Amino acid sequence: MASLLTRVKSAIFKEPIIPKVGQIASNFLNSEGKWRTAQFQVDSDWGNVRLDRFLTKKFDISASLAQKLIRTRKVWVEREAKRISAVKSGLRVLQGDSVNLSEIFLPERKPRAVPLSAAQDAQLKDWTLFEDENLLVLNKPSGLAVHNGPNIKNSIDELLQRRSPEHRILHRLDRGTSGVLLVGKTRESTERLQNLFKETSNGSKGMMKTYLALVAGTPKDREGQIKTTIYKAKRSIGPGSAYEPQMTSEMSKRADLLDEGSVAITDYKMISSHMTKIAGARVKLSLMEFKPQTGKTHQIRVHAAEQLGCPIVGDNRYGLTTVYNLSRIPGIGQGLHLHCKSIEIPEKAKFDAP
Repeated sequence: MASLLTRVKSAIFKEPIIPKVGQIASNFLNSEGKWRTAQFQVDSDWGNVRLDRFLTKKFDISASLAQKLIRTRKVWVEREAKRISAVKSGLRVLQGDSVNLSEIFLPERKPRAVPLSAAQDAQLKDWTLFEDENLLVLNKPSGLAVHNGPNIKNSIDELLQRRSPEHRILHRLDRGTSGVLLVGKTRESTERLQNLFKETSNGSKGMMKTYLALVAGTPKDREGQIKTTIYKAKRSIGPGSAYEPQMTSEMSKRADLLDEGSVAITDYKMISSHMTKIAGARVKLSLMEFKPQTGKTHQIRVHAAEQLGCPIVGDNRYGLTTVYNLSRIPGIGQGLHLHCKSIEIPEKAKFDAP
């Protein structure tokens, strides 16, 4: 009977688990028949690509497996002869980086993309606000995730990859947030627009985004600017997901913070307010306009709840002290009431979502 190693090697040569990487499978076995570390240098074609996407494309594996390999520290990156600590899926590899894997025998292969069905193609067209040879602009519906995740099977990114593997989503919107979503259709346009988003994230003049939100209560000042440091904590607090980090601008002395925080700036203006009744109690709701000058995770949601004291209606993560039975408010549905109304590309165009 053939040994396990012989059978594994035979299976690999019949159907390579890691195609198109420039080395045959036997090169990944050392003299003892064990899998050894594989190293890949990032060239100009792969510079500025997310680490999880780099692994997905290089090894032809699923995004969830790539993220698992990163999360379980099977992957590490060296830059300028120094190992980068705390590597995460969102790290963008640069030309000259060395990407290393300690386990090459991958148990899963990425399934071939299934072409869009006629219904899915029609749905994407219905969401489309603008399209040319470089850019696709969608009006994302609330409740649909932008990217796949451990507990997310359907996403906009999955639909876009079926449409064309060149499509790249340029920024994130929370699952509950609706509105303008930009998609690059070529590598050149993607890189150009991503650089503008980086400028915005760092506080420079880049993309100008405008959001509308329905909040509980009214702010002390009808308009102004919020500037605080936002931190990331190890765990969520209250009814929010236990698997995602909790962002906060108030608890800088917490012992479980993951970082030293970063400055977040948001301009706001109250558009209108009105009273309504919920279970017999009178409650004031306000329609707010938010213009983030930086691009931090959950920035608007944190600033609305913690700095203005007006959590966004339907926000079960940061609106912890406000519990509304939304189904009792006429004309208001369930979910996060945050909408990306417009995105303006400097000296280019402005896209609005109704």
